[in-house]
Amino acid sequence: MKYLVFLFFTLWLFPKYELQAQKLDFYMEDLNFYLDTNYFEVDGYYYFSNGSTTKTEQLIFYPFPNGNGLGSIDSIAVNDNMAQKELPFKVLDKNTGISFLLSIEGLGFRKIRIKYRQTLKEKFASYILNTTEKWGKPLETANYTLFVPDYIRIDSISYEANNMIQGNGKKIYSWNKKDFMPAENFNIFFNY
Repeated sequence: MKYLVFLFFTLWLFPKYELQAQKLDFYMEDLNFYLDTNYFEVDGYYYFSNGSTTKTEQLIFYPFPNGNGLGSIDSIAVNDNMAQKELPFKVLDKNTGISFLLSIEGLGFRKIRIKYRQTLKEKFASYILNTTEKWGKPLETANYTLFVPDYIRIDSISYEANNMIQGNGKKIYSWNKKDFMPAENFNIFFNY
C-alpha cells in the first residue's frame, strides 16, 4: 500500500510533460540518386539531433517505395558515420521499409548513412519524401543529386531541378532546398 501511495504522489508531483519521452529532431538530408535501366539506388546522409540534455533513443522508421513498376530492395546498409559503425536494422513486412534504433547523447547529433538499391520493373523510380511531415517540421536543408546515363531520357520529375549538367556520358541533376516540407514524393518517369 505504501508503494501505491508513493507512486500516486510521484506521478501527481511531476508534470505530465516531464514524463513524456524526448524526441529526436530530423533536420537535414543530403542524398545521391543513381538511375539506370534496371535499378534505382539511393545513397545519402540523414542528420538527426537531440535537443534534450539527456541521452535519447528513438526507433526510426525508414520507408521504401513500393507499388506498380517498382521491384524489390536487393541491398541495404545503415551506418552511423560519427561512431563509424554499422547499425543493426529490421526489414519490415513486404519490404515496406526498415526500422533501427538511434541513440544520441544529450545535445548531440548524428550523421547516418543509408544506402539501398531497388529493382525497377517499369520506367519509373521513386523516393519517399512525404514522410517528412511526420517529423512535424520542414527540413532545414535538403540536397539531392540525380545521376543518369546519357542513354536514358527523363520524361518527368516531381520537382524541377535547380541545375543540370551533362558530360562524360551522363546527366547530373541537382536540387537544393531550404525550409523544405515536401508535398509529394520524388518520382521519376524515364525512357531509353
